[in-house]
Amino acid sequence: MQAGADYQNRVAAWLATRMLAGREGRPFAPSGTIQFIRSETGESVDDLLVGTDLGHFGFIQAKRKLSLSALDESELASVFSQAVRQVLHASEPEKRPWSRALNPEHDKLLLVTSSESPDTITHDLAIVLKRVSGLVASQALADAAQTQKEIKALETAVGHVDREWKKETGISPTDEEKRRLLALLDIEVLDVESGQIGEREAVGELRAVVLTDPKQEHLAWKAIVSACNQTAILRSGVDVAVLRKSLREDHILLQHEWAYRRDIDALSKHTESTLNLLSESSRIQITGHEIKIEREVVSEFLKGPTTGSFVLVGEPGAGKSGVIHELASRLRSSGHDVICLAVDKVDVSSIPRLRDELDLAHLPLEVMQHWDGQKQGFLLIDALDAARGEAAATAILDFIQQVKAGAKRWSIIASVRKWDLRYSPRLRDLFPATGAPNLGSKFKYPEFDNLGHVKVGTFTDEEFAQCCSQWSSLEALPKAANSQMIELLHVPFNLRIAVDLLDSGMAVSEFASLQDQIGLLQVYWDRRVTWSPGGDERESVLRVCLADMVANRRLQADRSKVSSAGSGPALAQLLSTNVLSEWQANPAAMPQRQILAFGHNLLFDFAAEQLFFPHNQTEFIRLLSQQPDLALVLRPSLHMRMQKLWSTDRDGFWKLVFELCSADNISPLIQSAPLTVLAENAKGLSDVEPLAIELRKQPRAQRAGTSNVYRHLVGVLVSGKPDNRPDFGPDAGPWYSLALDACHRESQYPEGEAAING
Repeated sequence: MQAGADYQNRVAAWLATRMLAGREGRPFAPSGTIQFIRSETGESVDDLLVGTDLGHFGFIQAKRKLSLSALDESELASVFSQAVRQVLHASEPEKRPWSRALNPEHDKLLLVTSSESPDTITHDLAIVLKRVSGLVASQALADAAQTQKEIKALETAVGHVDREWKKETGISPTDEEKRRLLALLDIEVLDVESGQIGEREAVGELRAVVLTDPKQEHLAWKAIVSACNQTAILRSGVDVAVLRKSLREDHILLQHEWAYRRDIDALSKHTESTLNLLSESSRIQITGHEIKIEREVVSEFLKGPTTGSFVLVGEPGAGKSGVIHELASRLRSSGHDVICLAVDKVDVSSIPRLRDELDLAHLPLEVMQHWDGQKQGFLLIDALDAARGEAAATAILDFIQQVKAGAKRWSIIASVRKWDLRYSPRLRDLFPATGAPNLGSKFKYPEFDNLGHVKVGTFTDEEFAQCCSQWSSLEALPKAANSQMIELLHVPFNLRIAVDLLDSGMAVSEFASLQDQIGLLQVYWDRRVTWSPGGDERESVLRVCLADMVANRRLQADRSKVSSAGSGPALAQLLSTNVLSEWQANPAAMPQRQILAFGHNLLFDFAAEQLFFPHNQTEFIRLLSQQPDLALVLRPSLHMRMQKLWSTDRDGFWKLVFELCSADNISPLIQSAPLTVLAENAKGLSDVEPLAIELRKQPRAQRAGTSNVYRHLVGVLVSGKPDNRPDFGPDAGPWYSLALDACHRESQYPEGEAAING
């Protein structure tokens, strides 16, 4: 009995090795790759049960040795008794999928025995059973036997079936019932005892396909036999995940799961390609030179425990992509598994579409669940805000939620603009404060105290000095620029633009008159887009690109829509100066000539303000009323338009404020956009005088929308956004006086209550 039990466990271990290697189960199991093995199942054929990925089942009796005996109480009689009962008494498939009627084309009743069994079993009976399944309907069952030994084997088998069938049902089986049952039966020889060929095969399979360290082959085999022995004792089973977990607990090093090996390799290659693309964000290129910046936030994060999920948050151009690149590179060099996705480089309109973009056979979450590793894995997602359409934004957040719930070994680090985090409740819910590393207040935004985040701020003075020291022209820039411009150059994107301008021949002294980012971008725009001759043609090309991008809610445009008679030189110039680029999935791939993108997302934002938004205020307001979701899709561009009006046309700014807030068909999000600019920039009473004048008037004499203007302004102020001036106290600037105007009007005209309480 002990020898039989050991043989059964070794047969199970041999099958388990094939399961680990992702091999077909045949001929020792039904067709398909083995998915699970169960021992002492409680079924009529109860030694072992094998299930495959095709939903096929094999019921195995493991008999180390038996003979061709016609006796009622023989081992062979027991084999046929169990087989008959398995066929006749299948039930409750809703509880156990294998407790169903068996199909000879898919399922198997298997007798696995060793070569110690005589030829009458391993050859004569085995070949007769194989022939039965090949008989056509009109053939007699006797045609399955061709020699005297085979005839005896067939007669013995039929005798056992007749007796056991009648014992179970009270009647003899029909010829068709006998044929059907015998067609399910199969006999295979497997020698798996110590040193035998089956054991050597299994050990070789482990060494070649399953293990990282081939020296652990015998240790792994013993562990698998032990695990199968345990399943027999517990009347339980194992699948790939359970068995791999058991082996890891025994300190056995495993290669990636066979079925997911190609997908893991594809994700690793995609990560390598994405990091190569993002490497441009971690350095600044100059003709014949390169400026490399070491960010303090990266080194601080790597000092502590590298666990938990959080978002990297910063203003546009703060260098979030560069930080993602540096984190990913450093984590990989420390032995962590890393997946890196750039939302603006892949189609994330749906999770199945993301799977196709990554060239995976399985969904990304499933691959991550089957990606083993000794250390914490990291999923780094760059530019969440690049998912401009609702479908893409929903899909990427769905994916993050799935990974957090179903792939516990993986932490998520995602970069996002501050505005997008502020106005995405679902994104905030996905990253609670418990997931963020404790880097101190220097790397936190107070408004996101309850969220798991790390602040990616502008360059520190040390980081800025580090950049300037690497190029003489850049080193001279702080001496020539005014204090506002020096502060702006602490923003990595702005510094990159400045370096590009200097490298193209702009004099250091020309920076003295620049005051803000829009002014810097305007200089860049004038030198790259609107210069003569050909400025109109280049802008025409960009208008078509923008229209296609906005219409499809993607930061990519179809080149065929851009190309037209005479547009070739203009497009070529925009590509040569990197205002536009041919989209490239990865550095190893050829650029996709038919897909165009902007050189940086901020260039897209600026171009949309310049060329997509109408400059006529009536048409501008009409567009926003007709497409209210533009407040989300083009929010940075909308802010740029308001900022530009504030800086260059204050009367136009206030006219737009009142017109937006008096329109019934404009969303509150759009109406509050100019008030955000006001909150960030107003310093004295003169800055808010147009609103103060209206608040002092009787309600009937006020401009349309005055109450809405003040209500939205209060909402922006109390949001606590750090960029705003304080809403009360000695540094509150004009807000206190403005509130007095509103209260004065309220005391005289109670009907205006909404203006102050709203």
